[in-house]
Amino acid sequence: GDEFALLLPETDERGAAIVLERVRANVALILADAPVPVTTSIGAVSYPRHGANSRELLTRADASMYRAKELGKNKAHLYRPEDMDIEKLHSRLSWKEKIQKALAEDRFTPWFQPILSLDDDRVHHFEALARMRDTDGAVLLPGAFIDIAERFGLIGAIDRLIARKTMALQAQVERQGRICSFSMNLSGKVLGNDDLLLYLKETITETGANPDRLIFEITETAAIADLDRAIEFIKSLKALGCHFSLDDFGVGFTSFTYLREMQVDYIKIDGSFIRQLPENKHDQVFVKAMTDVARSLGIKAVAEFVENRDTYLLLKELGVDYAQGYLIGKPAPELIEEDAFITAHLAANKPLK
Repeated sequence: GDEFALLLPETDERGAAIVLERVRANVALILADAPVPVTTSIGAVSYPRHGANSRELLTRADASMYRAKELGKNKAHLYRPEDMDIEKLHSRLSWKEKIQKALAEDRFTPWFQPILSLDDDRVHHFEALARMRDTDGAVLLPGAFIDIAERFGLIGAIDRLIARKTMALQAQVERQGRICSFSMNLSGKVLGNDDLLLYLKETITETGANPDRLIFEITETAAIADLDRAIEFIKSLKALGCHFSLDDFGVGFTSFTYLREMQVDYIKIDGSFIRQLPENKHDQVFVKAMTDVARSLGIKAVAEFVENRDTYLLLKELGVDYAQGYLIGKPAPELIEEDAFITAHLAANKPLK
């Protein structure tokens, strides 16, 4: 990850401040022999003044780090009593309990983001994105809970709940005569789990979902511990008619290994290649290459973070199959109506094609 702990056993707070400032000023990230600008936010605590055990100290160091970020980032901040509010907010253990309570009270729900076919400018499918409803009714985005859920082994329970609700909706809209596919996220940490495989199979049957309209999107591919078991997991669901997609494609060579071995149906080109696509010739080369490789293997390419018309038009030119992003539509608790979607874009942007 991007968090590290440093113990300074033979100094006081004044000496620690000098050391931490040196650390902050000298942290560097080197890629391809070139330095990349980074900011370093440091939260510091003093033992025993700020805690009598490791749990108290790490919790308050964590809160202090978040305070450093709030104060503008790229600085060191020593814990103060007034940081107790942020300590409570960002305590990982308290977040674990919040997530467990939300699961028990069925407060996780899917929001749906449309994915556009660049061939005919129609919505091809929706991605189901997890949202957590807090006790006060506020809707929390994944950034608030996903890391904690993964750290404490709760991500599988969230995946299951979102999958069940999404499958039920797919079955419902199909009964109403609307042909619509849905993609759902599966963490690489749980891919290959026999209990999860059985759960997904049973849920497809119980909800009446059409397997051919279900796409399982594999996130955190670097976390896959047993590739052979993951492949068997995928084959078992594909035998029912389900489809698979690789998320964040292109950010590591492991992506290409998985592409070769897993026989997925879609790749989602990582947003880092898309955000500056019209201005960055290198990104254009990479996106074209990934799309061509995918097409040669019979795989469809999806571009995420499509946020402006120039990017949309360029993706068409490069032969990318699908687009996802705020230009197409933001995540929402309800499915957009196809006719309303097309009408809105015709009015705002003139004809898409």
